[in-house]
Amino acid sequence: AASVAVYDVAGRLVRTLHRGVMESGTHTLEWSGKDSRERAVGCGIYFVRVDAPSVRMSAKLLRLR
Repeated sequence: AASVAVYDVAGRLVRTLHRGVMESGTHTLEWSGKDSRERAVGCGIYFVRVDAPSVRMSAKLLRLR
């Protein structure tokens, strides 16, 4: 199973974008800029983390509006 989630700079989970099976290959996921309760989050730096059996990576996001 794979997990794709957004975290704030303090390491708190903001929103899970995907959890479950993903086929190999390229995928596109969009984050609406909202947390798991559908509230808009503030501008700033966030991190997206991908955890899967064959991949573990993170990337920095900058939310501007």
